[in-house]
Amino acid sequence: LSLRRQRQMCIRDRYRTAYLCPADVPTIGYGNISSVTRADVGRKTITEREADALFDADLFVKTAALDRVLQGIELNDQQYGAILSLVFNIGIGNFAKSTVFKKLKAGKFKDVPAAMRMWNKGKVNGKLKVLAGLVTRRAREGELFAYGTYGTDDRMVTGSTPVHEAVSVVARVSLAASSAVAAIKAALPGKP
Repeated sequence: LSLRRQRQMCIRDRYRTAYLCPADVPTIGYGNISSVTRADVGRKTITEREADALFDADLFVKTAALDRVLQGIELNDQQYGAILSLVFNIGIGNFAKSTVFKKLKAGKFKDVPAAMRMWNKGKVNGKLKVLAGLVTRRAREGELFAYGTYGTDDRMVTGSTPVHEAVSVVARVSLAASSAVAAIKAALPGKP
């Protein structure tokens, strides 16, 4: 699927209106949290074009931050996409302190999927709780990192909520975007 089609799948009408994610964080579009407040939940709406712009901005920031943190660590496109999806969700600061990053720096790539699965909790009512959507997302990111596959759409939606579906699509979009970024970088004169 094209990047545009994946975004369209994610932005169904319910994501055009600000909502609280399972961890009680105000969210809109493809997982943007910087442009919404608790007061916006159920009220603020955006167009698909606005959702695309927010996602592009988020992805640009997260990709740039990830590239700085990963200096000297060589990853293939699928591995990079899996890590970018994780960073999109947990933030670059948490990633830089994580066991995932420590495993990458140590070259212990086979241990990365298990380390990713540790990030399966979110705060619910002030307490850390294992969230089914994060369990699924981490398993799929680990699969992408280790094997270069991200499962099927059937696996994505079985037993999941629309929010979990969006999280899975964001991860796939992250992979597609990281591949596009790599292609653009490779095409630039004086390749960085």
